[in-house]
Amino acid sequence: EDIEKWDNQIKVFIEGAKANGLSEKEAYNISNDLLKLSSYSFNKSHAVAYTYAAVQTLYLSRYFRKYFYASTLAYEATKKDAIKSAYENCRNFGYNILPPDINKSFKNFRPVEGNNIIFGLNEIKGIGEKPINAIISNRPYKSIIDLIYIHY
Repeated sequence: EDIEKWDNQIKVFIEGAKANGLSEKEAYNISNDLLKLSSYSFNKSHAVAYTYAAVQTLYLSRYFRKYFYASTLAYEATKKDAIKSAYENCRNFGYNILPPDINKSFKNFRPVEGNNIIFGLNEIKGIGEKPINAIISNRPYKSIIDLIYIHY
């Protein structure tokens, strides 16, 4: 049934292409290219996989919104200039992005009380994984002197 529909569509395409100045051979070659493309680009496994990913994304963004935006911010922070639009998107949905806090921030963006998402230490240039782990494991800090004294 699908083959018959495709063959009918090709006949319509070739007639339309000829009416628009293409030769029958050119139109046939284009239709063959479309057939090859459809065998890869539009197959059901790809459609199902992308649909499944889209449904998961929609579900998470609806029912776990604060966590969804925190993970989106962490992901977008890895791309040049992408964090700005993710930041604005969060703010448009009523979430505040709090600045990093030595006693509250973790490695990545993280939801905290209310509609707040706190900046992750990993997003601060010049801080590596080892210092981040040390900062987190030696909390709380009373002052910057406390931080310096404990680590140096």
